[in-house]
Amino acid sequence: MAKPKNIRDQKYIIAESKDGYRPRGKLLEAWNCQEHEFIVAGPAQCVSGKTKIFNIDTNEYVSIKDLCDNNISPTVMTLYGPKKASIPFRKGIDALYKVSTQDGEEFISTKRHLVLTSSGFSFVESLRRGQPLFVYSQVPSKYNYTIQLKLINDLEFVGFDEYYDLTVPEAGHYFAEGFIHHNTGKTIMSLQRLHLLCCLYPKASAAIIRKTYRSMPSSVIETYLKKVLPDKSLVEIYGGENRVEKITYPNESSIWVAGMDNPDKVLSSERDYIYVNQAEELNLKDWETLLTRATGRAGNVPNPQVFGDCNPSHPAHWIKKREKDGKLKLINTTFRDNPTLFDDEGNITKLGKHTLEILSNLTGARKARLFEGLWAAPEGAIYDIFDENRHVIHSPEINPMWVRVVGIDPVGMLSAAVWLAYDPENEVLIAYREYYESSGRSTPEHVHAIKDITLNEPVIGYCGGGPAEKQARIDWNAAGIPLVEPSTKDVWSQIDRVYQLLNEGALLISEDCPNLISEIGAYHRIMHDNIATDDIENKDQMHLSDALRYAVDFLAGDHLIIKVGSLEMGYVNY
Repeated sequence: MAKPKNIRDQKYIIAESKDGYRPRGKLLEAWNCQEHEFIVAGPAQCVSGKTKIFNIDTNEYVSIKDLCDNNISPTVMTLYGPKKASIPFRKGIDALYKVSTQDGEEFISTKRHLVLTSSGFSFVESLRRGQPLFVYSQVPSKYNYTIQLKLINDLEFVGFDEYYDLTVPEAGHYFAEGFIHHNTGKTIMSLQRLHLLCCLYPKASAAIIRKTYRSMPSSVIETYLKKVLPDKSLVEIYGGENRVEKITYPNESSIWVAGMDNPDKVLSSERDYIYVNQAEELNLKDWETLLTRATGRAGNVPNPQVFGDCNPSHPAHWIKKREKDGKLKLINTTFRDNPTLFDDEGNITKLGKHTLEILSNLTGARKARLFEGLWAAPEGAIYDIFDENRHVIHSPEINPMWVRVVGIDPVGMLSAAVWLAYDPENEVLIAYREYYESSGRSTPEHVHAIKDITLNEPVIGYCGGGPAEKQARIDWNAAGIPLVEPSTKDVWSQIDRVYQLLNEGALLISEDCPNLISEIGAYHRIMHDNIATDDIENKDQMHLSDALRYAVDFLAGDHLIIKVGSLEMGYVNY
C-alpha cells in the first residue's frame, strides 16, 4: 500500500491501525470501489455488553464491553480454530432480547443478531421455542470443545441497553456464551476507508452522516475514535468526544459529523467524501441531498464519493430501486464472499462445502437474504402481495379532469402526504405524488407547501390523522387545509382496503413516489415465536403508508359511488 503524501505523522497509515485491519471478500471490493455513489450491505448483528468472550491470548473470559473499553483485540475460537478478532466496538442502544435453551444456556442480543441454528445462521427475531441451536462446551481450552444441538426454551425482551460488535475477518463468526455468533465488518471497513482517504489527500473535506445525531457519539464516532485512529492526540476534535462536530488532521483534512435531523452546518459547503452509516434509515430525499454536496466542487480529491453501509432490507427499498436504475452500486456481502469458504481461484473449500450445505437448508426470507444474497420481503410483511413489476408504473399522465384525494399524516417526526387520482376508464386509483418533509416546518408551512403543489387540481378532500389526533386536524384546518377524520377508526380495517386494492391491481403507484414504495415494502408485523402479531414494526416511522390508508379510507364514505376494482367506494360530490 502506497504511503500517504504530505502527512506529518506516518502513524496515519492504515496498515498501522490498532488491529491491523485488512478487508476481505466483498468488503475488499467496497474498499477499492471508485463509483461516485455506492453502498455495502450486510446483516446487522450485535450482542449485549455483558456477553463473555473467551480470549485465547489470556486464557480468560472477558465481557465484550471490557474488551472494548480497554482496547483489547482478542483471539477468539471459531469453527475454523482460533482467529484474531478486531477490538470490539459499541454500536449504540437498542432493544435487547434474551435467548435461553431448555438446559439453561442463554445470551442477550439485538433482534437482528445472527446465531447458528440447525438451519444455518438465523436472526434472533425469527427464532421460536423448540428450535435447535448449536451450543458448544465452555471448556477453557484453545482447541478442545464439543458442539451439540439444544432446543430453545424462551425468547424474551429484557429492555434497552448498549450493544457491541467485533470483526473476525478470517472466519465471519465467533464463539461466546456457549453459542456461535455471526459478526459484521461493514462499519469498520467504511471508517477505515474514510480515514485512509483523509490521510492520502491533504485538505480533503469529509463527513460522517446518520439519520439522527443522537446515537452517533456512542456508536459510529466512538468506533472511529477508539478503533480506527491510531492515536487520538494526532487529531483535533471540536465539540468534545461526547458531542463531536468536527475532526481535523495534521494535513488539514477534516471530517464533519452530523445527523440528517440537523445537517445544516455540515451540508452548507461542498464535501469530497460523505460516508453514511446505516443508509437504510435515510429516505431518498436525504440521500439525494447528500449527493448535491459531493459533486467535485470542493476540488481536493480526484474522485469525490458518497458511500455508506446498510442492513439488507425489503426489495422495494429506494436503495434497490436506485441500484436497478444504474445510479448506485450496491455491494452485497454474503457467506459466499468469505475467503475461508472459497480460495483465491474461486474453488470451494472443505469447510465451504459444509457451511453452504447448512445454508442451503434455510427457507423463506432468511434463505434469500443469507444464502442467495437477495433483499427479501420481511417476515410478517403486511402487503405481501406488493410487486414492483405489477404495482409500480412509470410517471403517469394524470387527466386534469380526474378527481383526486389527498391523505395526510399530520403529526410525528415527519409530515407526509399522498395524492390519489381516480382513473374511471380503468377503474383504478393511482398514487401519483408524495410529500415527505421534516418536522422542522410549522403546520402553516406544510399547508402552504401542499397547497402550492396541488394548485388547481380537482382535489375532493383531505383526510388524515388518527382518532387521538383531533388537535392536529384543528391546526391544519386553521392553517387552510380542511383535514377530515377517517371514517374508519380501526387501523387494520384501513389496511385491509389498501390490501384488497393492491391484490386486485386496482391501486397503482407512480415511480415518482419512491419513499411510499419503500415504506410499502417495509411494512410488516412484529414477529413473536415465529408468529405474526397485530403490532406493526416501527409504526411511528410509516408516515406515507399512513397517508395512503387515510386517502383510501376517505373514498369509503356513503357519497357518490365509484367503482375501484371490486370495491364500491364513494367520494364527496365536488
